[in-house]
Amino acid sequence: MLAVFMVGGIAHPIAAQPKYTVHDLGALSGSNSFPPGPVAGIYAVAGINNSGQVIGSFMTASLQSRAFRTPPNRPINTAIDDLGTLGGSYSQAAAINNSGQVVGTSVGAAFGFHAFRTAPNSKINPFTDDLGGGFGDPFCLALGINDSAQVVGFCTLGMAHQDQGFRTAPNSVINSTTDDIGTLEGRFGPFTIATGINSSGQVAGSSTTASGELHAFRLAANSPINPATDDLGTLGGGFSRAFGINSAGQVVGDSLTASGQFHAFLYSGGVMYDLNNLIPSNSGWTLMGIAGINDLGQIAGGGVLNGALHAFRLDPATPASLTSLLLNTMSSFNLPRGTSTDLSSVLLACLNALERGNDFAARNQIGAFENMVHALSGNTLTTAQADLLLNIAAGAIQLL
Repeated sequence: MLAVFMVGGIAHPIAAQPKYTVHDLGALSGSNSFPPGPVAGIYAVAGINNSGQVIGSFMTASLQSRAFRTPPNRPINTAIDDLGTLGGSYSQAAAINNSGQVVGTSVGAAFGFHAFRTAPNSKINPFTDDLGGGFGDPFCLALGINDSAQVVGFCTLGMAHQDQGFRTAPNSVINSTTDDIGTLEGRFGPFTIATGINSSGQVAGSSTTASGELHAFRLAANSPINPATDDLGTLGGGFSRAFGINSAGQVVGDSLTASGQFHAFLYSGGVMYDLNNLIPSNSGWTLMGIAGINDLGQIAGGGVLNGALHAFRLDPATPASLTSLLLNTMSSFNLPRGTSTDLSSVLLACLNALERGNDFAARNQIGAFENMVHALSGNTLTTAQADLLLNIAAGAIQLL
């Protein structure tokens, strides 16, 4: 994935080409913390399933946190998407499976933060959905669920000041005897949080290491943590957290870079990638907090768009989506009509070839577009504009 390939005589590092298109889900106005905590302002995105249902939490007008679940591929509507609570005034959604079951944390009628798991596409039912405090403590958070209704999360051991990660059996409550998953620094370390679980029982999360850093991990199926094999590393800093995992074992989360910035990551094929290097350059986005990844490769999270906090959904790039992005990007440059018409006609011919399933013709059209952009660079197109168009075009060529 990091090899260099040639397009039109120009060397392009593949990792620099866009692999995702970005969809704005709305501004995170009023946010008081980032990356998102349990409640980060008006709403915080927490997960996405294969149907494109997005879940998370929002703040009501009375400053109470409520879990939400959207319809498939729809923006957030807090008026109808509110999932309710276990009986108290607080709920937070953390993950969703492909049946529409949501897990998270809520306060019940009696004080105590308990994990919950809803029925498919249902609101929280206080009588059936409480997973218990677990580990002898009333503070437990459910953070991940798979299609077998296994739930992962953590419970805080108040007296020991220790967070204990757990993985339940399918459709079961938390069992402290069987569900402890251990830590990256040994069987009983001070801090482990399990945040995601896939269909095979692989778990992703974060744990303290023997050196005292916090690192993302991915476990083997239905196994405890193995410090020798499960540490995913970082983006160059001393900190990383995993928040989601799909059936292919791809993990998403955030990490400190070598320069001390929070960036979103994708762990795939044994490599941790900075997601900011896999979207179009100069997009205006800085992807920071990640909520989840589904089996289609869609990723949900939060970031900064032109200086403001926004929620996003990433869709894996296709030749057609990148060609459409080229059209939209080029139209924003206000080029002379003749130049715009000439470039657009080549891209429209590419889209037509893709609709007909003729990848060879589409590749030739993108190559012709690149040659035209090279000829215009430094004249009708600024160097920066030309580089942006060539970056996107190279991504489309790679996918053909």
